[in-house]
Amino acid sequence: MINNLITTLLRKKEYEESHYYLRLASTKEGNLTFDYKLVIQYLDNLTSYLITGDDSYKENIYDYIHLLTKLGEQNFAKSIEREVCSILSESKDVQIFIQADL
Repeated sequence: MINNLITTLLRKKEYEESHYYLRLASTKEGNLTFDYKLVIQYLDNLTSYLITGDDSYKENIYDYIHLLTKLGEQNFAKSIEREVCSILSESKDVQIFIQADL
């Protein structure tokens, strides 16, 4: 569950390590599912936003959330939304992991 590792690194503000694992996850070969690709892109945008503060990365995250909602994946969308809110508010006591079959 590389997404849980990356999320934990983001909570610890270890952004460079997060970037390392994102690069590793992006180069993974084989049959990558839609869920996997989406989560990696979401985490890449979240990491980039936390490093740069560029709002375009944050907008991309909310685009993913809206897309998931439109596709009928409300639980997945809510999971990402809660996680983003938690990480951006720097709440360390609430651990929310993305619920997707990766």
